[in-house]
Amino acid sequence: GRLVIAERGAGRLRSYTPGVGFADLRTLTHPVGVAAGPGGALIVTEKAPDGLHRVARLTAGGKDDTLAEGKAEVGAPHFVAVHPDGTAYWSGFP
Repeated sequence: GRLVIAERGAGRLRSYTPGVGFADLRTLTHPVGVAAGPGGALIVTEKAPDGLHRVARLTAGGKDDTLAEGKAEVGAPHFVAVHPDGTAYWSGFP
């Protein structure tokens, strides 16, 4: 297994695999939270001071799908969890 880290200050997702070490996965604007979804997808929350508020699905094949965007729709997203059926839940505040 591997650990995936949302590195907010550097604007990237990183992974850590025991025995291998760290690797960069993806550059993002301002990742805050990350959770594993079905089929190897990652669900990511982004929140930036310039107004970016987004929940996205990053597929194992590299596709980036915005699931919800805008402060009115997602609030200020932070933590994220994914149900085995693929439903994403995030916490945030208006």
